[in-house]
Amino acid sequence: MTRYPVKPLLLCLIAGVTFGCANDIPLRGGPEDETPPTLVSSDPPSQALNVETETITLTFDEKVKVEQLGGELIVTPRLEKTPSYTIKGETVTLKMESPLADSTTYVFNFRESIKDVTQGNPVEGLALSFSTGNFIDSMYVEGIVIDPYNNKVIEEATVGLYPLGDTVDLFTGQPYYFTETDAGGNFIIRNIRAGKYTIWAWEDENDNLKADARNESYAFITDTLDLNGDSIPPIQFIIQQLNTQEFKINNTQADRYYKINFNKPVTAYSVVPLYDGDSVPLNILNNEGKTLQFYNPGITDSTGIIVTVKDTLQQEIVDTLWVKFKESQRRPDSFEMTLDPGDKTQISSPSLVTFTFTKPVEAFNLDSLKWELDSLNIFQVKTEQPSWNINRTELSTQIHLPDSITVMKLDRVDSVTLDTTFVKEYMGGTIGMSIPRGTIVSIEQDTLKETTLSYSREDTTQLAIMGGIIDLPNAPTVFIELIKGGKIERTLSATTEYRFNRLKPGDYEMRVLVDENGDGEWRPGNILTNTPAEKVFYYQGVINLRANWERTDVNITMPENPITPKPTEQPSEE
Repeated sequence: MTRYPVKPLLLCLIAGVTFGCANDIPLRGGPEDETPPTLVSSDPPSQALNVETETITLTFDEKVKVEQLGGELIVTPRLEKTPSYTIKGETVTLKMESPLADSTTYVFNFRESIKDVTQGNPVEGLALSFSTGNFIDSMYVEGIVIDPYNNKVIEEATVGLYPLGDTVDLFTGQPYYFTETDAGGNFIIRNIRAGKYTIWAWEDENDNLKADARNESYAFITDTLDLNGDSIPPIQFIIQQLNTQEFKINNTQADRYYKINFNKPVTAYSVVPLYDGDSVPLNILNNEGKTLQFYNPGITDSTGIIVTVKDTLQQEIVDTLWVKFKESQRRPDSFEMTLDPGDKTQISSPSLVTFTFTKPVEAFNLDSLKWELDSLNIFQVKTEQPSWNINRTELSTQIHLPDSITVMKLDRVDSVTLDTTFVKEYMGGTIGMSIPRGTIVSIEQDTLKETTLSYSREDTTQLAIMGGIIDLPNAPTVFIELIKGGKIERTLSATTEYRFNRLKPGDYEMRVLVDENGDGEWRPGNILTNTPAEKVFYYQGVINLRANWERTDVNITMPENPITPKPTEQPSEE
């Protein structure tokens, strides 16, 4: 066998190619590809009639991938099963896993499920509609889902359409037609068959196309939707979270305390004795309103009571029960207190002070409160109109601070003489309030440890006043909530005009709740009785208040949109 020598030049070429491949230098320059794929063709084509198929084929102008088809693809009317799919280069093929109905217009909205393989740019506005009959259904419904109580639109809310007379609703079954809201809370459902429908919206957090009344917010309208060829105005859904479960007593417990446990929060209740002459043991709502707890007044016999309770939807329970207590080694519940205004805040004169307790109070000696400028200078504060709530867990009283007091100034202190000077001092600095131990005694005979709080006197020249005229149809009573930094600062009720005094400078929002039925409360919607929520809206814009300002032009009228864009005024200069 003859051997031929490898020439040096050939060896160099081989080496150059080999090492060149091992050290490949990436291409640089040029912008990233942000162009989404474009649909070239579909089978069946959009708007096709008399379609009989088990597959849908989509062809694009570049290679694509499919992501989260089950979560992104919306098919109306709803299919029992999500289609399966295969991908081959630029082509996506969907295979129906449940049959298409006869004489029905279908819409396949792919949203962001199909993207290019390089940068993941989703195909824009990809929707395909066709009919298994000889015409395309043309009815549509559109609108918006909002939460006016919290001043926001609801993104990704599910909006579902159910044929009138269907045996299921938003809580029990999946809708026939459905869609989701966009970032602005807007929705539209197209190609609906003419007919009558009910329509609901909800935040489908568990993606099961049903609303969970215990945990998910929902919205409804009171009218039937009649789609018969005439256009209907856009729908405005007011979303809320209200538990529609049947309101009931779970159980009762007799121990140190007698407890009535409910399956959801109580919003209003009353307790009266079963027999004339008996008294009702003091009681409070605990456990986020789900437990009505009674305290032992020192009785050994059971006491008959009639309890009436309501939930948010005004479902009512009236029951006769026997309150009884048992000997228990359980320690008493803790006894705690909160004050409004709280520690290290400003107060005015007069000022309303509210003491709130975690259990009923048997004794509160207001005269024991100590007000002081310092440890040597204690002064009296006039209190008036002290009032307890019905279960003695809250005491409110007006206090009047003196403008100035005569205080003792020490010049020299020694073992022989005590020289002092008494002067009149304006009370504009820090004021201390001390609550000695034993001042407050609970129904269980425990007391609070000594508590000291520090206040400062409000400088009225640094405060503002705001008010205006209320011009609403039929002049209803409204409840006005002034909000600063997401917190309700002040509330009041009014009919034709309103006024807030002594407001701190800053930017405020104003929420208005309308008492449309005149019962003295604002009522949310009740889906069980098909009663809409009473109106609630925000003043259109941020309200800017500055020190020593008085604004009387903040008038309240019914806005076209209960959601207000923010901000619309310049931030305040505090």
